[in-house]
Formats: sequence, C-alpha cells, structure tokens
Amino acid sequence: RVTFKPLNVLDRRFRSKGNRLHDIEGYNEQVTSDSVAFPIVNKVKFNPPEIHNAVRAVLGRVMLCKDQQVARDTCKEYRVNCVTLDGDEVNKSGTLSGGFRDKRTLVLPAVAEGKHAKKDLEALEKEQAKFENVDNSFDSEINAIKSQIDKLTMKRSHVEKTYQLLQEDFQEKEKQLKRAQKQLNNNKPALERNVKGISDLEAEMATLQAELSSPMLANLTEKEQTELARCKARSPQCQELLVSKQELADECEKVVSELRSELHSNLFRSRDELIKVIRKCEQENVTSTSATRQLESAKEEL
Repeated sequence: RVTFKPLNVLDRRFRSKGNRLHDIEGYNEQVTSDSVAFPIVNKVKFNPPEIHNAVRAVLGRVMLCKDQQVARDTCKEYRVNCVTLDGDEVNKSGTLSGGFRDKRTLVLPAVAEGKHAKKDLEALEKEQAKFENVDNSFDSEINAIKSQIDKLTMKRSHVEKTYQLLQEDFQEKEKQLKRAQKQLNNNKPALERNVKGISDLEAEMATLQAELSSPMLANLTEKEQTELARCKARSPQCQELLVSKQELADECEKVVSELRSELHSNLFRSRDELIKVIRKCEQENVTSTSATRQLESAKEEL
C-alpha cells in the first residue's frame, strides 16, 4: 500500500505555516545537544530541496526520544507520535508498537556505544600517560639513587684506602715511639749526670755572683788602698778640669765656625771677582803695560 501526495498540494498546505520543518505546536525551537526529545525532521537530510514539504508532511509531527518513558511524556505534552532510539513507536493515542530487533543492525546504539568506548579509550589513554609520567619519574629517581649509590661506593672506597694509610702510619709512629722510649731509657743515666752537672754549675755561679756583689777592699794591699784614696781625692779636680776643657772646646768650635763663614763670604767672593777680571783681560788680549800689571797683580792676589 502506497500513498501519493502531489507536491503542489503540499506546497499550498504549508505555505501559510512558515519555513520551519516541523508542525509541533508549543515546542521550543532552541534545541540543545543534551535534549532528550526533539522533532525527528530536524535531523533528517534530504535532497533536492523541492521535497521539503513532502518530508515535512511525513515526519513533521514525529518526535525522536531517548527512551519509552520520555516518549510517553512527550506524547502527552505535545499530542504527537514518538519513536525511541531503540526503534519503539509510541502513538499519541497511547498504543505502543515494537518487536524483535537485531542488535547487529542497530546503528544508533552502536554509535552511542562507540562514543562511550571512545570516551573510555581517551580516559584510559590519559591514565596511561599519567602512569607513563609516573614511570618516567620513577626511572629518574632510580637513576638518581643509582648515581648516589655509585658516589657513596666511591667515597667508601676512598675512606677505606685513607683508613688503611692512616693505620699504616699509626703503626709506623708506634714503632718510632717504642724506639724513642728505648733510646730515652738508654740515655737516662747520662741525662741524670748532666742534670747533676748543671746543678753544680748553678751553685758555683751563685757563689761567684755572691763574691762579685761583696766589696773587694779587704783584698787590696796598703799601697793599693793609698793610691785608691788619692784617686778619689783628685776626682773632683779632674771633673772640674774636664768641664773647663769642654767649654774651651765649644768656644774653639764656635770661632772656627765664624772663621769659615767669613772665609766663605769674603775670601771666596774676592776670589770669584779676581777670576772674572783675569778671564776678562785674557779674552780682550790686553797688551798695555798697565793692564798687564793689573793682570799680574790680580794673579798674585789670587
């Protein structure tokens, strides 16, 4: 059974209803991506554009719903026929029609499952990337720990070598200490003798210092004591004579200084003047008797 509808009749029918595809009164045209029910004609693609009214006549009052419950509610609200994503039909009269469906031929559930699978795959990929980052961080930490272990191993080897060298040095020093102790025991008698000799020398030195600090007049003879008394008596006179001689020396030094100053200021200046006169006469090549006499006189005076 086939129904034919002429396009010119359909054009006159829908001309007064505007350019919208569906004929559902009261439906909000702003359909969002998460709508659970919407006119099925909005999702149908057709070609050529001239069959627009034919598609509108067949599917204009049919809603596509998420499930049967949404379809029943939509039928009551808009008084239209509904079809679910699973292919069940809910008529506005309240009847429900459906039947066996091969899940292998259902495209929409497959697309939905594909979207869910894609989301799950993306989540798993993100989780895998996260685990890879954690794995990389663990690898870097392991490498850092290995490097630190290698450094500690090298440090331990160096410490062991240093300990061995110090132990050998300690043993050598211990041997040197034993030899020194043995040599000290051997030199102990000589050391005691030297200490005793030093004590004797200190006592003798103290005796000599005591003798030096005591007056020695008792050891002088009578003649030496007389000479000492005479020297003491003449000591003030010698002191006065020394003072007078010092004063005389100071006066002589003063006179010599004055004479040197006068010699420098008078005689040296006269000498310079005579030298100038002689040089002048020699440069002029003087031949007169008076000039010759003056030159000879200057030379004699010089």
